[in-house]
Amino acid sequence: MERPFDSLFFALPVGDQRALLERALAVECDIDPLILRGRLLHQRGDHLSGLAIDRELLPLF
Repeated sequence: MERPFDSLFFALPVGDQRALLERALAVECDIDPLILRGRLLHQRGDHLSGLAIDRELLPLF
């Protein structure tokens, strides 16, 4: 069943969606540190290292 927030979230512009996600991630405390490390590497432009971490995480999902 779709929650009302889901449709509101996806109706937002992509930039606003990203801002909400960034705020949620800032307060999230149970995200695996490896996921955060991979994300940081991608943001810093080190895509090869980020992809290596992404590949390590694939079996988890």
